[in-house]
Amino acid sequence: MNILIDNAGFVNKGAELMLRAVIKKTKEKYPNRKCVVTQHTVGVDTKQAIGEGLYIYKSQNLFNYIPEKFLSKFYYVKASEINLFLDAGGFQFSDQWIKSYSKESNQRLEKYYKSLKSSGAKIVFLPQAFGPFTEPLAIDRIKIVYENADVIFAREKISYKFLIDLFGESKKIILKPDFTNLLKPSVPLVEFIEDKKYVCVIPNLKMITATSADVSGGYVSYMTRLCQFLIDKGEDLVLLNHEGKGDEEIIDKIQSGLSKKALKLTNLNALEVKAVIGKMKLLVSSRFHGVVSGLSQGVCTFATGWSHKYPELLSDYGVPNNLLDIHDFSSTQTILTEALKGTDTIHHVKEEIIKELEQKSNEMWDMVFSQ
Repeated sequence: MNILIDNAGFVNKGAELMLRAVIKKTKEKYPNRKCVVTQHTVGVDTKQAIGEGLYIYKSQNLFNYIPEKFLSKFYYVKASEINLFLDAGGFQFSDQWIKSYSKESNQRLEKYYKSLKSSGAKIVFLPQAFGPFTEPLAIDRIKIVYENADVIFAREKISYKFLIDLFGESKKIILKPDFTNLLKPSVPLVEFIEDKKYVCVIPNLKMITATSADVSGGYVSYMTRLCQFLIDKGEDLVLLNHEGKGDEEIIDKIQSGLSKKALKLTNLNALEVKAVIGKMKLLVSSRFHGVVSGLSQGVCTFATGWSHKYPELLSDYGVPNNLLDIHDFSSTQTILTEALKGTDTIHHVKEEIIKELEQKSNEMWDMVFSQ
């Protein structure tokens, strides 16, 4: 069994979490499967990818004439040998990405999918966000996806509605939650972190680059005030870099405005990040998979967000009031004060909801493996 995992890799912690979740689940089902990645989406060089036990996808016609047994020795797998294609992109089909689309890139994408289909591969889009779709290039692109997919999983109701509004009710469009909730890492790093001692804050550069001017202009100031408020409340604070250089620069700006330096954690891998989050007393995250990692582990989790996927995620976990408004700091203070007391129920995820969403993710994998 050769499984091509697309649009997941080591480019950011969310993408890495999804990659590792797919690797783990497919191994459970097919112990001898090969996980294959594309060089342009995995985010590391060939040597590093191979070091992770991954194989590299090769689509060039030249490779069609080379025996699979020979290619496998060098960790290459050609297009004709792919049995299952799993797209694990978090959010890639929407008007919001219109600047990265073109007629030519859409044609390349269509050719890519059709080459896999012609070789007998099943094409599945794992739970991710979709829409809105009003721009012609965005509509053309999602139509290419729909025409070639065997199954498309939307991970929340708004994304599902965007797809249904465009294509109508379809057996191939299914609503299931983000699947990284099943990933439960155990890593030595967290042993030095006292359980439920720290409050964690995770910034996101996209709150500046992908939002309106009134949000982007006030984001760093809001996060700095929030962190100072937590320090003033006597909380031990962790500033966690969930992404890369851009997020770390925001952390450093926040640090410079605080009366007391917070513990800064950076350069962790995705499993370490999730494990750290699981030890927290409370979490405020602007990174989507930071929010997922908190909610799915029962951590009292709040979010700021730049797309519909944030309020929808909080709603799925039964805590719709945990979306913070950066224009209303007074409300933020009130909400966090109540949550830190640990006596309210409105802001804390119920265990039965966590279990229910885990069951839905397992159902999703059963559907994938039945294809």
